[in-house]
Amino acid sequence: MDFVYGIHLWTYIPLGTIAVSDGPIMAASDRFEISVRGKGGHGAAPQGTVDAIVEAAHLVLGLQTIVSRNRDPLDPAVLTCGMIKGGHGYNIIADHVSITGTVRTFTPETKGLVVSRMHEVCEGVAKTYGGEISMEYHNGYPATVNRWPEPVKVVKRVGEAVVGADRCGLTCRTCGAEDFSYLLEAKPGAFFFVGAALPGELRPHHKSVFDFDEDALLVSASVFLHIVDHYLGPDAEPAKHAAPAAAGVGAAS
Repeated sequence: MDFVYGIHLWTYIPLGTIAVSDGPIMAASDRFEISVRGKGGHGAAPQGTVDAIVEAAHLVLGLQTIVSRNRDPLDPAVLTCGMIKGGHGYNIIADHVSITGTVRTFTPETKGLVVSRMHEVCEGVAKTYGGEISMEYHNGYPATVNRWPEPVKVVKRVGEAVVGADRCGLTCRTCGAEDFSYLLEAKPGAFFFVGAALPGELRPHHKSVFDFDEDALLVSASVFLHIVDHYLGPDAEPAKHAAPAAAGVGAAS
């Protein structure tokens, strides 16, 4: 295998468009689990207790400041607390709360900063409120990075033949994640988006109302056929492995 190419249908851009660019285009996707422990008691007698719900509430707010106040605003990142569970009854001070969420980053440096600050915020909130907080961080898919310029140029070249020069080469980055990232770590290639929006309406990905224009499948198939013809057709030139677009740009681990 010399090159790898991947297509993702994308309902956020119009049918008949193609988005491709150098560098990171989809984020690393990680998961975290936080356990907040306090000291329960009667809701009418808070003295002598450590309210895990109050502790967790301040923790969630503190974690949000990592993206808004510690991260370079020109280097995207997302920290989402997607699930929080705790408590036993309306009149009981909770002794335990669990928080689960995701972190999305494009570079190893930003990921390292976010994880380090998460541990520090957990430790600080625990000391402030007298409880105990522990965190487990699970690495997921690395960032999807188009590190090799020549395959990106190939997509733009054949894409122009399929949809036209003015509708190919749009820039698109998302904090969604993709397991195709592993292939781009191993081989030169490109990952790109093909517009699949329905006329006049948005049906977002991973939503219950998701839908797309199936004509996007024809565009995708045509692009793939043109890529194959570029390498194997009668006018094909010998494949060359060009150097990455920029030194030091790589997928997050």
